[in-house]
Amino acid sequence: MKDLPNKNHTVLVDNINFLYKNTIILKFFFKVIYSTKTAVEDLIVEELAKEHLTAAKLQNVLDARGKKVSIQAVYDMLRSLVVSGVVLKQSHIYSLSAEWRLRVAEKLQDVQALPEIEPDNSIRVTFNTYVQLDSFWKHINALFTKTHAGHPVFFQVSHEMWVYLQSREASQDLFLRGFNKHGRHGYILVGSKSNFDVLFKQKYRDNLVVEFDLHAPFKRNEHLTVCGSYVVIAKFPLSTSLQVDHAYAQSTDETSLRTTLQDIFEKRETLSITIWNDAAKARRLRKMIARNMYIPMEERTKWDLF
Repeated sequence: MKDLPNKNHTVLVDNINFLYKNTIILKFFFKVIYSTKTAVEDLIVEELAKEHLTAAKLQNVLDARGKKVSIQAVYDMLRSLVVSGVVLKQSHIYSLSAEWRLRVAEKLQDVQALPEIEPDNSIRVTFNTYVQLDSFWKHINALFTKTHAGHPVFFQVSHEMWVYLQSREASQDLFLRGFNKHGRHGYILVGSKSNFDVLFKQKYRDNLVVEFDLHAPFKRNEHLTVCGSYVVIAKFPLSTSLQVDHAYAQSTDETSLRTTLQDIFEKRETLSITIWNDAAKARRLRKMIARNMYIPMEERTKWDLF
């Protein structure tokens, strides 16, 4: 695995840095935010994306959304956005710059492909919040629907915990139900079989194949995604994984589990996603994940899975 400096990694990180330095772009165009809190500047752009407004009207809208700021602060932020080319001022009316919209759209077109990774090599990207980790993971999986259309995807998780996180629940539900929408098959191996894991299988049985294996030889603090020759490994601290196991074992209902998990995943930690382009590794992991799953022979043959 290669970390910086690395040409392929640098290209990916440059694209990520462009987006991370522009939180407005993250919120409205890329959906990879690094905080669960929304900055006032983001709200201003969100409102100006809907309609042209005066500073006074913006202050009222911000107040209604729970952001109490002075009119002078609104003017200061608008002035900054105007200078940066994001917002256009015409007399006393503010609107989003059409040139900025076009520039953003062009930049996003540049990053709508998987990172270029030489065969049998990998890249690694680090994060410090779970929102950031999951958002980037979703970005990679969204690209798979374009670059690997129709390909079956294999997952291995200790628990499918994202469906219980307040800030990620809707996103994860949409992702999981999207397999039918995109006409692809998804196979998930869960390394536990608590009541909540069984409920997850029941809820998504029409969208995915879900099986349990309490003795599968995978690390509990690593969640795997395998698609084509790509292997995506999302890694978090083992101590957090143990806390999650305890929450699943001790929670009495989904509400209490959701509350406990929310507390666990609000902390900032060292997290990472490693992306491998390794056909042999992908084939080996698919075979391990699908060991006790029924995979139609037609699908096995079409995609040369094993």
